[in-house]
Amino acid sequence: MSGAGGTDLINRLLACGAVVAVAMTAVALAVATRQAPGVMTGAALSLLDLWAISLLVRGFFHWQARSRRRLMLLTVLALSKFGLIGVALYIIIVPAKISPLGVFLGLMAMPFAAGLTGIWGLFARKK
Repeated sequence: MSGAGGTDLINRLLACGAVVAVAMTAVALAVATRQAPGVMTGAALSLLDLWAISLLVRGFFHWQARSRRRLMLLTVLALSKFGLIGVALYIIIVPAKISPLGVFLGLMAMPFAAGLTGIWGLFARKK
């Protein structure tokens, strides 16, 4: 991830994920309006999660040989990210009364975008 190729891939994946998230939200608004808020929040959470992972990985590569203290901080942040996602999902689903099915469909935006990015990469190879 520290090289230009990894950064380009993450940027393409985030861009494709944003397009997929907007498309999924538009389809949910047109087809199932009750699911649309869940799709939108799930897709936003999915994009935010990938962005956080990319920042943490870049930090690990950048600070790997510099400071044990910073490396430990990144490790704690990486491990606490899972708990934060759980709390965010709880807040989204229970108190906000947003449909869990919509949130699940929204969370699928990034795996779908990853597949599209991979297919796009296969056909867009430079010769």
